[in-house]
Parts: sequence; structure tokens; C-alpha cells
Amino acid sequence: SYPRGCLFHNDNSIGDVDNPDETPTRVDNSERRKSHAGNRFLAVVHRLAASRSTSARIAACSLSPVLWSNLDFPHQLQLRGVITRALHDVEVIVRKSTATVLHEIAELVFDPRAVPWLVLMCERAMTDPEPQLRAAAMTLTWHLAEHLPNAFLGDASKGSRSLRRLPPRTDPTFA
Repeated sequence: SYPRGCLFHNDNSIGDVDNPDETPTRVDNSERRKSHAGNRFLAVVHRLAASRSTSARIAACSLSPVLWSNLDFPHQLQLRGVITRALHDVEVIVRKSTATVLHEIAELVFDPRAVPWLVLMCERAMTDPEPQLRAAAMTLTWHLAEHLPNAFLGDASKGSRSLRRLPPRTDPTFA
């Protein structure tokens, strides 16, 4: 048997190395795949995000919407860290692409725990020195408001477009 963490170790069962008499318990492969796949892709995203290359940092952010719905909450927190750093990047193009990524993530949020972070990201984008990013932040804030019901109703299977849109700004509700 190969040691845990070794390339050849069989992760289909987990047993106690110190107590070989203990019967190993089976682990649900779909959960394991989701967890390990998230770790592998997150490692790539972290490596890209730490690069000196502007294109690599943009690529790290661009992968975020693809990964978001496949990650559990602790891994989403790691991904949020990458996005937050990108929104504070020195390069304007990285910050602009991050705003686009936030638009896409707003459609994928079905967990109310992510809403305060998204609102904070909107606030950060609104205070950016770049005028185009500030304008995009206004659109992002409205877009997030449209998708807030997803976070509280939580039906990710149908997607955000299945929910009723917000009333127009001329509606008496906003008076």
C-alpha cells in the first residue's frame, strides 16, 4: 500500500494508518471528485493569479464562473479571495475583466452567504479611479439586485432567468 498523498495511493477508501485493523469506510465518489477537482483547479487558478503576467491574472479570473457552481463553500471562499485581489489589481484591464466575471457570478449565486461579499465587490468597483469601471459597477449593482432572489430562493437547477425580473425603475415601488 502506498502512503497517503502519494500519486499511486488509492483514494477510494480511507483507513487509519495507525490502526490497520479498523475497517476502511467507503467515501462517496461524486463528493470526492467534486472536492478533489475543486482543489486541482483552484491550485491552477491560484498559480495564474499570482503570476506577473497580466494575461495569466485575467485568465485566473475568467475561470471563476466556470468553477463557482462546482465548488463547496470553503473552496468558494478561496475563489472569492482570488477575485477580490483581482479587483484591487494595479492593471486596469484586470480590474475590468474582474467586473465582467462578477456579472457572471451574480447569476450563479444561490447561497445567501455570498451576497455580502458581492455587495462589497460592487462598492469597491464603484470607488475605482477608472471611470469606465465605475460605470460598469453601476450596471453590476443593478444586475446583482436582479439576481438577489436566487440567493434567497436557492433553486440553482433552473438558473436565474427562471425568476421574475425586477420591476422597471419607473414602477411606483421605487418611488
